[in-house]
This record gives sequence, structure tokens and C-alpha cells, in this order.
Amino acid sequence: MSNAPLNVKGRRVLVTGSGTGIGREIALEFARQGADVVFHYGQSAAGAQSGVAEAQALGVKAAAFKADFSQFDEVLRLADEAAAFLGSIDILVNNSGITFNKPFLKIDPAQYRKLYDVNVHAGFFLAKSWPRAWSPPAAAQFAT
Repeated sequence: MSNAPLNVKGRRVLVTGSGTGIGREIALEFARQGADVVFHYGQSAAGAQSGVAEAQALGVKAAAFKADFSQFDEVLRLADEAAAFLGSIDILVNNSGITFNKPFLKIDPAQYRKLYDVNVHAGFFLAKSWPRAWSPPAAAQFAT
């Protein structure tokens, strides 16, 4: 196993949940390394847009797209929009996730369903969408 950094210059990357926090920094690091990046956000438009501006200032192609991952059609729309913007997608980082800041026993079935849709279903079906949006399977890379 090599410890050499992965060369991502010129690669096309989609990072979900990249409007804030770790996801935003992951997307920006790809940009710093020369990759074109799509920032996905569910609620943090300002963070995603400022990330796009920072990435573009580094000389890479970048855009932000909103998608509510509790809605299946929006997951597939994001894949299509990101691929259309980038030309294809080489790398997917599934970083999106939500939580409810309440005691475990107080989470109702609707909240649990939303949590599962965003945290599990969305990443699975986004990765599964590769025939429509991704580079050839041998070239695509996924991180979840």
C-alpha cells in the first residue's frame, strides 16, 4: 500500500454535504489539488457559494447545486446536474448526513425515515446512478 497522495489534477469531483464543515473542506482540498468540483448543499447555500468562489479563485471549475436528499428525485437530479456541469464525474464523496438533536427514544417514525433517506438511501442511489453520470466504472472512485 502506497502513502503517495492521489493525483486528482483535472479530475471531476462531486462532494455531497459540502456547504459547511468537513464536506466543504474536502471539496476545497480537491480544488486546491487541481480538481474541478461540485459543491452539494441541502440548506447551506451561503457556505456552498463561498466555497465555489474560493475554488474558482484557485483556477478550477466549480459550482454549487441544491438537493434535498430526503427526496429521491432530487438525488438523481443532482447526479445529472453535476455531470452536465463537469462533463462527467470521476470521484464521488458521499459526505451528506443529518441527525436529530434529541433523545433516541423521542425520534418518531417520520424523523427516522428522513434520517435514513438522507444518510443511507441518497448515497447509495447517487453512487448507483453512475451509468448516467459517471466516468467508466474502472475510472470512477467512491468514498462514503
